[in-house]
Amino acid sequence: MTGTVPVSSDHSLVAGPDAELEGFYRVAGQGGYGIRISPAVARTLAALATGGDLPGDLLALGLKRSDVDPARLQGGLGDSRENPLIE
Repeated sequence: MTGTVPVSSDHSLVAGPDAELEGFYRVAGQGGYGIRISPAVARTLAALATGGDLPGDLLALGLKRSDVDPARLQGGLGDSRENPLIE
């Protein structure tokens, strides 16, 4: 099998508002685990898009907004390889 796996530089997903398109949110870099975590990602993105709180069960696992924030890839928020959405 050949091809590429869509991952971010820190091997963790990226979710949040698009820098140029107001009201548009993106999710990328889910790699090979995207289907498995898609329900949690959808709930996280919904919270980000509406300005709501992250789901309580994901907070209990240690998820923080900074874990999925695109800014972390620009040198601002550190390494997110310990993202609680990833086993």
